Amino acid sequence: SATPRLVKVEGGSSQVLDSATFATLEVDPDVLVADLDGNGQDEAVVSVVCNYGANGEQHTVQVWTLDGDRPVVVDRITGAPGDVADASAFPPSVQDIAVEGDDVVVTFSHHAESDPRCCASRQTEVRYALDDGDLAVAGRPVTTPVGG
Repeated sequence: SATPRLVKVEGGSSQVLDSATFATLEVDPDVLVADLDGNGQDEAVVSVVCNYGANGEQHTVQVWTLDGDRPVVVDRITGAPGDVADASAFPPSVQDIAVEGDDVVVTFSHHAESDPRCCASRQTEVRYALDDGDLAVAGRPVTTPVGG
């Protein structure tokens, strides 16, 4: 069956989510709003982290819109693009999300070979454009020192 695009969570539980493997669902209350596709209707950019306990988590950046009065997911970013992930010694994680103009800008951690897992020395900014319902990388990712 198809993956649901809308998961109802009430009182911290859901009939859709498997409570035996699912620990927490964190939705950042700082939702970014912008007209990403130029259709005159704003979309919402939402940061969601599903934590499965220990070190297991899935951080997604989701773009939502309204279909009538019902919120629906347009598309989501579930990880860094392959070339960005391949260039990092450890899997990149989302560090920041922004909207600039009609681009969603996601900053991922970027570990040099000598970096410990805890402390990435670099970061990679990836711009995404919403094109016909799909988030696509726009331009080239830019890697800089953390704090630089």
